[in-house]
Amino acid sequence: MKTYETLVITEKAPGVWALQLNRPESLNALSMQMLEELADAAGMLYDLPEVRALIIIGAGDHFMAGGDIRDFHRSLALSPETRKAQYRAVIERAANVLVERLTHAPFPVVSAVRGACAGFGLSLALMADLVVASRTAYFTTAYLNIGLSADGGMSYLLPRAVGAKRAARWLLLAERFSAEEALAAGAVSEIVADDQLEARVMEIATRWAHGPRHALLRMKRLLAESMEHTLEAQLLEEADAFSACSATEEFAEGVTAFLEKRPPRFPG
Repeated sequence: MKTYETLVITEKAPGVWALQLNRPESLNALSMQMLEELADAAGMLYDLPEVRALIIIGAGDHFMAGGDIRDFHRSLALSPETRKAQYRAVIERAANVLVERLTHAPFPVVSAVRGACAGFGLSLALMADLVVASRTAYFTTAYLNIGLSADGGMSYLLPRAVGAKRAARWLLLAERFSAEEALAAGAVSEIVADDQLEARVMEIATRWAHGPRHALLRMKRLLAESMEHTLEAQLLEEADAFSACSATEEFAEGVTAFLEKRPPRFPG
């Protein structure tokens, strides 16, 4: 297993993997190195058949406090044109690749958010299928506060989570929102007590790891495509997915287990 300086990747239980942001002394702020490592790690996990579910979590008391301001400050020594080219390159090479690998991952993903979830941290959280937040978590897009626009898929993911007008408020005012406000808006799936966060995401990921893998992936794909399709196109996708699932061992086991009044034992 490859190791990283800013990340820790572990198998928490059979099929359940965790990707931990590991810069707690900097509130897990996104450095250029961390961004490059995130893209690489996401690719590695994408290709691992053993991964049935992924947890994204921050070390320490915070998820991610946005981009590392020290990296931004160092970039001011570059000429404007060089700086522009550098950021364009790293976004295309790492940030965009990370978004695509996580949002299209062949396994479900859950983000575990405590403390600060700002800027790219919010983008990263939204790349997951579910976002579980501790009660004291807080959220902000933050970009405008330092004269930047969104990255990490924020302008795509946030409107789909909270709606266009609410996303406009979050992005254009860069206000801070509580976990309760994020839940009401739709950016968060559920809120738990601070000391229950890790247990709850582990419960979710374990359920996925023991669930019907083929059906889970089909369901993920249907959800992702629904925002782009017409109703007619989506109905055809549903028919294709449902019929494909009906031909699997998962379906046979699920029906048999239901009739026998026992928990299903889905194939690995």
